[in-house]
This record gives sequence, structure tokens and C-alpha cells, in this order.
Amino acid sequence: MGFKLETLTKLIDTKATLDNKITLMHYVADTIETQFPDIHDFMDDVLHVPLAAKVGLGDLKTDVNDFQSCFRALVKECDHMSKNPQIKGARHFANMFDVFIKEAEPKMQEIEADMGEMKKKYLIATQHFAEPSSIEPEAFFGNFNTFFMQYNDAKEELARKKEEEELKKNREEKQKMKLTDSLSIPNSSDPTSPSGRLSPCQSPQLGETRRTELTDVEKLEVEDHDMMLGILGVRGGSPKPPGDEGDFFDGTLSQISAGGTGRRRKKRTTKVSNQRERSSYDTL
Repeated sequence: MGFKLETLTKLIDTKATLDNKITLMHYVADTIETQFPDIHDFMDDVLHVPLAAKVGLGDLKTDVNDFQSCFRALVKECDHMSKNPQIKGARHFANMFDVFIKEAEPKMQEIEADMGEMKKKYLIATQHFAEPSSIEPEAFFGNFNTFFMQYNDAKEELARKKEEEELKKNREEKQKMKLTDSLSIPNSSDPTSPSGRLSPCQSPQLGETRRTELTDVEKLEVEDHDMMLGILGVRGGSPKPPGDEGDFFDGTLSQISAGGTGRRRKKRTTKVSNQRERSSYDTL
């Protein structure tokens, strides 16, 4: 069992069922690349095939026959001129072309030998591939040349498709990793997203506001303490007022509560509220 060389050029006509872009030629190219990598560069051994496919054996035979006929005619004419020197210009003609014949004769013999050797080898090649000896080299070598071009195209398409699949796989893996990271670790740098909204303790502005409020409260408490000491007569070493000690302290505390301390606490509360409103506005 075998197949004709013409079958090699029809591998691209057999297409896959699921994907009609994949042909039997793609399968052959992939099989050679994966299972027989040692012969994947087999075309390097047949570089002469594209040139041989351009040769017309009939035209070549005609050209060689014309050369032979012309050369034999020239030899005959020179011999005639040499035997008839009385003809005007015969001696000059014979001397001039005699030199040319001596130089051209070995080349003509070489051409005839090459032509015979080519016919012999071409006959062996056609018999090896079970082709008729009458087949023209253009058709014989053209089948190989077409197969080589289609094979190269299929191999390039497979390589391009493989590269695209790898790029797609890498993109999917990166997107998957990015999605996993976004689900496991909230993005604290994006305050507009629900997962990335900063808490009051994380906001730099609110943190600074809290520190300022604590400082103001501490200052107000120190001022209240100093004022109370001044009323009690401790500041500056002033003596305690006379009278009942318990009544004095009760009156003093009442004065502090009703007087300066109440105003200061009201002022402090108003200041803290204003700062909180400004901080909330800045955060929004």
C-alpha cells in the first residue's frame, strides 16, 4: 500500500471536525516536532528541490539538441573551408573557427554527459516513488515543493498558536493571583472602595485631631486646677480665709462649679466639637 506524491499536496484539504482551521498537515507537522524532533529539519537536505521544480525537461532537451546540431554544422563548415582554400575567405574562416571548435568541443561533450547522467538519475527517482518516467520534473518536484511550503506554513501556525495559548495562560494566572490578593488583603490605599475605606483610627487626619483634642483637654484641666488653687489661697502663699473650714470648701466648690469652671468646660466642649466637625469634613 502506498500513495501518490500528489497526495502530499492535499493534506490541507482534510480538516478537523471540531476546528476546521486544523488540517491533516498541522497534525503531521505537530507529530514530527513532538515525536520525531531529530528529523524536523529534513528540508535542509532537499534545498535543491525548489530549483528543480522550475526545470522543464522538454525545453532542456530541446536546447541541448539545438547546441549539438549547431556545433556539428559548424564543424562540418570548417572542414569544408579547410578542404576548399580557393573559396574567398575560406582560409581565414577556417583558422578563426578552428580555435573556437577546439575550445567548445570539450564543453559540448561535458553538456552531453551531464544530460545523460541527469536522465539516468531522474529515471531512478521516478521509479523510486512509483511515478511514470514520462512525468515532467516540474510536476514531480513541484509536488515536493508544494508540500514543503504547506508544511512550513502549518509549523509556523502551530508555533504562533502555542505562543498565544501561553500568553493567555499567563494572563489568566496573573488575574487569578490579583483576584486572590484583593480578596484576602483589603486595599487600604483606595478609600473609595468599601474594603479600602479607612477607619477613624487609621485616618491620619482624624488621628492628628484626636491628639490635638487631648492636648487641649489637658491644658484646660491644668488651668482649672490652677484657678482652684488660687481660690483656695494656695498660690502665692496667701492665707486661708477665716471661718468654718467645711463651709469654706463647700462655698469654694460651689463657686468653681457655678463660675469659671462651668464656662471653661462649655468653651472646651464647643472647641472640641468644632474640631471634630472640621476633621469629619476633611475626611469626606
